[in-house]
Amino acid sequence: MKWEKVSVIFSFIIFFLFMITGCESANETKDDALSQIKKRGTLIVATSADYMPYEFQILKNRKNKIVGMDIDLAKAIAKDLGVKLEVKNMQFDSVLASVTSGKSDIAISGFNITEEHKKSVDFSIPYYHSGQLALVNKNKAAQYTNLSDFNGKQILVQQGSVQNEIAKKQLPNSQIVTTDTIPNGIIQLQSGKVAAMILDSAVAQGYEINKPDLAIAKVKFIKTGEENNGLVLPKHSGRLKQKINKIIKKQIISGKIKEYLKKNGKLQAKAVNKNGAKENEKDKGSSFNFNFLPKSLPYFYDGAIVTLIIAFFVVLFGLIIGTIVALVKLSKGKILRIIANLYVEILRGTPMLLQILVWYVVIKLSLPSISVGLLDIDLGRLFIGIFALSLNSGAYISEVIRAGVQAVSKGQKEAAYSLGLSSLATMRYVVLPQAFKNVLPALGNEFITILKDSSLLTTIGLTELLWGAKTIQANSYQALSPLLVAGVFYLGMTFSLSCIFALIEKRLAAESKEK
Repeated sequence: MKWEKVSVIFSFIIFFLFMITGCESANETKDDALSQIKKRGTLIVATSADYMPYEFQILKNRKNKIVGMDIDLAKAIAKDLGVKLEVKNMQFDSVLASVTSGKSDIAISGFNITEEHKKSVDFSIPYYHSGQLALVNKNKAAQYTNLSDFNGKQILVQQGSVQNEIAKKQLPNSQIVTTDTIPNGIIQLQSGKVAAMILDSAVAQGYEINKPDLAIAKVKFIKTGEENNGLVLPKHSGRLKQKINKIIKKQIISGKIKEYLKKNGKLQAKAVNKNGAKENEKDKGSSFNFNFLPKSLPYFYDGAIVTLIIAFFVVLFGLIIGTIVALVKLSKGKILRIIANLYVEILRGTPMLLQILVWYVVIKLSLPSISVGLLDIDLGRLFIGIFALSLNSGAYISEVIRAGVQAVSKGQKEAAYSLGLSSLATMRYVVLPQAFKNVLPALGNEFITILKDSSLLTTIGLTELLWGAKTIQANSYQALSPLLVAGVFYLGMTFSLSCIFALIEKRLAAESKEK
């Protein structure tokens, strides 16, 4: 049957995709890392630009730009190597994976040199020595003068940070909880859900200055030797590590590192004031300061556009995949049905975030970036994000389409056969149009779900609406307000889509009555 042929082709496509992505890691080049970078002419650096003054984002000439002490050092390294610098911005807990998976050459994101991290990556020589401070609510700061005062308290740290390890070792009687980003942690701290948040000294001091309701506790952490910051490199980097170490030594001896810190400290203060982060007397202690909004609206507008683009392509490809899978499940081929059922169960039975992270590590794809307003969109990450979400969406849509096809009465099919239509023509002209009409509300709901779930792509550094909100969080020292603004944008988009699908349903219902 023709449908079985289509099913076989689809099965081979799925098998090929899994094979080609699964074998990527086995196809690694054996060339020296330094030679690869010079041959490519670009040094790809991974970072998480929400860590003032190390790395953060500013608006310059109506263009989003990543700056910071670490970024200046990365520029110096690229210049000495005679190549261009390409900075890939992503969530902090994805930075190491970017290096180990080969998507980035090195990482620089305020990383502390720890024995735990050394198991999976190499480090350069230290380029900066930082300390650790405990940030607490100002009205409770007097309660904490010794580390033992945190006994029995909840202490917050960022996932994958050295602060996590320090807290476990030096606060054994405290309950250690983690957060994905520092701004999200600040929300928990301000709301009183945790007693303190351990941060790098420079970062903690920035929050103390710009958030009057927060203060640095007068406690001292024991120095562990893991306070040194270093660049992250892949294991066995060879000549690349030697070359970078020489460059860092020159930067330290010449005093450039101190210059970078001083320069970006001033840039930080300027960016904070420009984004309206400095709270006045009226707003002190308030979580709802929207002073940042006039200067930051372009981030939300551009992010909303990217989110809609992602949702459109995911639903389009998900609909194609879902239709094919549904027809495979309705075919007579037993093996094909098993494959389709396995696909649906795996994709529906595992978290979407897990699938995104797996595909991000597995698929090695390097594509240029394009600009959407203020946002730079990495086409490689965009492809991976749409690919991962489309596969997931296709699994859900397949069940919706299957239910719609089965809801079409047998009499419709028999009438089509009696008119001389083939099984393929019957499915195409009679069954599927009615099935799609029946499941339109469910498809509309899937569109809205995908629009919201696209926010998960921030974990791989894809810049969309939620990423724009997180950028404003880091730049304005406002933890909650940017999220509320993003929520309004999401609500506006989903409500508009609901209205559009409601109008389409009414139109189709009216056409049915006329017939």
